[in-house]
Amino acid sequence: YFKKLKIALPPYQEQEKIAQILSTWDQAISATEKLLENSQQQKKALMQQLLTGGKRLLASDGFPFLDEWKEYEIGSLLKEVKR
Repeated sequence: YFKKLKIALPPYQEQEKIAQILSTWDQAISATEKLLENSQQQKKALMQQLLTGGKRLLASDGFPFLDEWKEYEIGSLLKEVKR
């Protein structure tokens, strides 16, 4: 059954060009994936530093925030809402 199946093929040079273009796109996708993975790792590290106070941001005046972080009991920050 498959022996009689007809498929269209471009000329060999065009096939090579198609393969070259697809290979270029594969390389670009791989490079983008690596950049994305690297960015995600950097974001994770930055979040860790920011959320533990290891890294401090600048206030709108351009100077670092100087106030110390305070500890609170979670119950003092939240309000219970009953539905």
